[in-house]
Amino acid sequence: MSTPRPRDESHARSLVKAVSWRCVGTLDTFVVSFVVLRLSGAADTSGEALKVSGGIAGVEVITKVALYYLHERAWARLAFGRPRPLTPEESAAENVP
Repeated sequence: MSTPRPRDESHARSLVKAVSWRCVGTLDTFVVSFVVLRLSGAADTSGEALKVSGGIAGVEVITKVALYYLHERAWARLAFGRPRPLTPEESAAENVP
């Protein structure tokens, strides 16, 4: 069984990867924004900091899923760093016993 090549990944796989990564990233954004708001005094209460942090995380998750998905699909089209595909002759030669 061969390892799938990056260009063989489906759009659905790219989208699921984008969403799963953003869940991690959004949690990080939420925690960092909450801590910064509380430590800086920009939010007077934890409730206020939670509300603002949630708003930041909510907007951020939507924009960054879209950006990651587009980035992933763009890289899937690039040949950079991939082995050159075999020519039909090279492929036939590999299958000769």
